[in-house]
Amino acid sequence: MGRQEGRINEFDHFRAEIDGTEIHFLHERGEGDDPTPLILLHGWPSTFVQMLDIVPMLTTPSAFGGDADESFDVVVPSLPGYGFSDRPNRG
Repeated sequence: MGRQEGRINEFDHFRAEIDGTEIHFLHERGEGDDPTPLILLHGWPSTFVQMLDIVPMLTTPSAFGGDADESFDVVVPSLPGYGFSDRPNRG
């Protein structure tokens, strides 16, 4: 396993069907009693991998000198046709 693959595998991956297209996303739950939901989107030509370094800072701020009550539940989707998401059908 390569270094980047190992880094990617540190996170929880999911796929959901939306309008007939399978969308890949990461979902990491924040610490604390009531984390705020947050979606991080990448642009073209990047991928969800670009967001991996900041996800732990948002989900576990106490590990970085912050307050656990200021954490986020983070979702990082791969845009359709990029990363591990399917390419949308043209119809």
